[in-house]
Amino acid sequence: MRRLSILVLSCVSSAGASGVSPVEGGIGIHALHQGTSSYPKSSIVEHQGSERVSLDWVCWYVELGEHKLLLDAGIGAPAVAERWGVEDWASCADRLRERSVDPAAITHVFITHGHFDHAGGLLDFPNATVVMNRSTPSMLAQTTGKGVSDGVGELEEEGRLVLTEGDQVVLPGVEVIHSGGHTRGHQAIRVSSSQGVHIFVGDACYTVDLCLAGSPLPTSVAVDTTKNRAFLEKLSAWLDEGATVRTMHDVRSGSR
Repeated sequence: MRRLSILVLSCVSSAGASGVSPVEGGIGIHALHQGTSSYPKSSIVEHQGSERVSLDWVCWYVELGEHKLLLDAGIGAPAVAERWGVEDWASCADRLRERSVDPAAITHVFITHGHFDHAGGLLDFPNATVVMNRSTPSMLAQTTGKGVSDGVGELEEEGRLVLTEGDQVVLPGVEVIHSGGHTRGHQAIRVSSSQGVHIFVGDACYTVDLCLAGSPLPTSVAVDTTKNRAFLEKLSAWLDEGATVRTMHDVRSGSR
């Protein structure tokens, strides 16, 4: 892939303390349910045995002020969904259309990390600025295919790619939190409005119940379990302060 000479945001907030000022007014949060599959329990939490659980595959559509955000772009192709046994699959773009939202109206796509089920559909939003950690583009050719990887270069040429480092405010009320753990560049998204704080954790924990319990990822799906545990401690503190948590594999939300 060609060298990326895109905008890299500098760090504007410290880990563990948000630098985001809440956006005044309402916020709309909608789960875009791509489908459901049976998944090994041992791949989402430390577990012995062959038990399988039902797992959702989800993108989140957020309306915040003048911005229309997509948090993760999901699986991008039906063949990939079939390979992973995702039933009743539809792209995140098609799920938006079902809500009478034109994918061209999305202003920003935030990618939590570079796996196929989070970044596969990132080219389906022709006017969006795409935000990802600076280490993520190097993953895409292997995890999502050459088409998506090459497309990131095209986003660069169009001035629609933002690479982040650390914890950074990207938009009013929107901050990325570098969590690492699951992948080196894994990041969560913290959205703050006058109606509350919402943490979208990517794959730092797979279900709301696991997030609320602070259950770390198994070593088989984490490049750094220490960073994963450290992020979950931050998440627990935010939950104690009244935040709501959402994941990309559970259509529910959770709070304490």
